[in-house]
Amino acid sequence: MNIHSFKLIFDSFINKISSLSEQTKLTKNLIKIISDLKTITIQEILITDQQLDSQKRLENSLKDCKNESILKKLEDQFNKKQKFFHQNIEEFENRIEQIKQKIQNEEKQFQQKKQKIQENSDQEIQILKKKMNQIENDLIRKINQLKIIREQKRSQNEEEETNLKQK
Repeated sequence: MNIHSFKLIFDSFINKISSLSEQTKLTKNLIKIISDLKTITIQEILITDQQLDSQKRLENSLKDCKNESILKKLEDQFNKKQKFFHQNIEEFENRIEQIKQKIQNEEKQFQQKKQKIQENSDQEIQILKKKMNQIENDLIRKINQLKIIREQKRSQNEEEETNLKQK
């Protein structure tokens, strides 16, 4: 090999090294740029996260406001229904009280009728007892009269028989 060729090879080698050096610088610069981009991206991600968190908090606040509004409406509806329910209960209790009064009145009337019937029944029993006693007395009197009549008849028959025997 001659010097000229060696020089060419050496120059080529130096050019390659120089080229490699430049490539290395470029690579380093690229790495630095990529690192910067990574940092910027991370910062953007953090900012985006913060924004998302903020947005979520805002949405939750809005939801809370909406929920409060809904809760207020629900509470109002509940209060209305509860008031209506209490009115119904009062009406029901009033009806029950009226029914109790009616039952008590009916019971009173029944007791009065029962007492009247009992009194009437007792009176009728007394009247029936009097009639029975009267009938019994009448029967006893009639039986006694019949006994007397029978005795008279027997006596008369005996007398007639004695008379007939005497004749």
